[in-house]
Amino acid sequence: MVNVNDIVEGKVTGITAFGAFVQIQDGTTGLIHISEISTGYVSDINDYLKVGQTVKAVALSVEKDGKLSLSLKRYLELEQGEKPKSIKREYKKQDRKPNKGMQGKGNLPYSPPPVYEPSKENSSFEDKLSKFMKDSDEKLSALRKNTESKRGGGYVRRG
Repeated sequence: MVNVNDIVEGKVTGITAFGAFVQIQDGTTGLIHISEISTGYVSDINDYLKVGQTVKAVALSVEKDGKLSLSLKRYLELEQGEKPKSIKREYKKQDRKPNKGMQGKGNLPYSPPPVYEPSKENSSFEDKLSKFMKDSDEKLSALRKNTESKRGGGYVRRG
């Protein structure tokens, strides 16, 4: 019986576009997913594994129905003396980046939402309205400029 994090040895019995099937010594078959073959990008599994080749891998998970998920990448990390990455990643609130709205998307600069601050000077309603309209027009023109370039020149789609 194979347990999680056990190192197993087996023979590659089949290769598909998404991974390689490995038959382990006790007769069970496991899958090495394409993302678990190497630390780099794998475009073709045949560059790394061949049918009939004997490989060693780390068991990532063992399902109740006997499905076995293997990782050649984690075995290589252990062999090289690197600290293996945890199998199941736990997300913590402090790990996530705060949502900054439109920051970093397209050509629009990030601007925080307006905050009401009472003005020290006594400006009229018309002055405040004209200032708001000016700021609004600037932001709207930047938005239009960005979306028109992504839609192919601002042509309106009809249909």
